[in-house]
Amino acid sequence: MDRSYKEDIPKMRRALEELKKERLLRSPKFARETARLRRGVAMFHSDLVYLRVNVKALKEILEVERRSHRGGQ
Repeated sequence: MDRSYKEDIPKMRRALEELKKERLLRSPKFARETARLRRGVAMFHSDLVYLRVNVKALKEILEVERRSHRGGQ
């Protein structure tokens, strides 16, 4: 996970918890912000899925290379 994600997640979580306590997120004033946050969660999730797929593909490539290298000896 990117360093900025690691640093920002606890800070953003605290901010969201504070907003939740004050009931601000449910007010019409923040309706657009809530929608944006939901989209952000979906985007973050898609980033993680993308990362997992890439790591899996890299592991498969490495395994193929290892097998072909062992076979050539």
